[in-house]
Amino acid sequence: MIRVHVAITAVLALSVVPVFHRLHIPVRFAWGDYVMLYWVYLAIQSLIVAIGLYIFGQTGEFLKSLQERGPKAAFPLRQAIAILVPAIYFFVVFFLVLSFNVIIAAVRFNGSGDVTLTRADSFLLGGQSVSAIAHWAGSHLSAGSLRFLERIYFGMFPQIGACLVLLAMKSGLKESFKFVGAVAVSYYLALALFFIIPATGPFYGNAADRGLASDGRTVPLLQEGITGKLNNFRDHRMPREIALDYFIALPCMHLVQPFVILWFLRKWGRVFWILAVYDLFLVASIILLQQHYVVDLVAAVPVTVFAITCVDRVAVVDCWDSFKAQFRPA
Repeated sequence: MIRVHVAITAVLALSVVPVFHRLHIPVRFAWGDYVMLYWVYLAIQSLIVAIGLYIFGQTGEFLKSLQERGPKAAFPLRQAIAILVPAIYFFVVFFLVLSFNVIIAAVRFNGSGDVTLTRADSFLLGGQSVSAIAHWAGSHLSAGSLRFLERIYFGMFPQIGACLVLLAMKSGLKESFKFVGAVAVSYYLALALFFIIPATGPFYGNAADRGLASDGRTVPLLQEGITGKLNNFRDHRMPREIALDYFIALPCMHLVQPFVILWFLRKWGRVFWILAVYDLFLVASIILLQQHYVVDLVAAVPVTVFAITCVDRVAVVDCWDSFKAQFRPA
């Protein structure tokens, strides 16, 4: 199945420029922003998080490695390759997803998808909505608490890089590339779902809630920018360049990716539990910051299972068999 997502990546890479030309979207990309965000900012954060997780989650192994490592230890070339190759591939996937979510938004977005998901949320929440919950949070939580939720929300991204680094250092290229492949599959499925239900999030059309107690926070400003760009698409106004804009509501990739991380780090003891606890706060931040519908969170589960099964089917089957064995009569 690894060949399948690589093939999809190749097809999308070959078609992105022709599709842009056909839709009269300028073939201009904010390369400086792409490079700074991915290869500098997130790379540094990911290394710091990976080191922290390894020290606090695998303390005994860390201390043992310090004792065994000599002063003239060879450069870990294999581990470096196991980090760099998947990182380059994921950068290509990242670029393609941002490009094609612009293409789909330009062709399909009209606001109806958000109406559909709002109705689905109303059913799941007994008539309530994420916007109402976020409005309550904005009214009752301090500006400092909301900024803390933003840090939690954006802290998801270094988890991805940290997981890649940990897998590469301990398990090698095969496992780190498998991890990135699972994330790639989930993103491509997200693009397909965005084409079917072009929705961006409960913040769309709720300008009053976005502005509530914003105090210059990052998330309300991003939501305002996304809303403006999507409204431009509705008026058939194309962007001057493709920036770091992600429009997809369903599924919540902010939950899919942590689920994938937890799967690949399921045997890492305290590292797993540290991230699991963090992700509980992450779910709260997603809702209270009005970033996703509840149905987006629900959809994250089957998307995660599908993506992991595509790249790690044997391990999934073994895990399922072990689970079923616990309920068999002795």
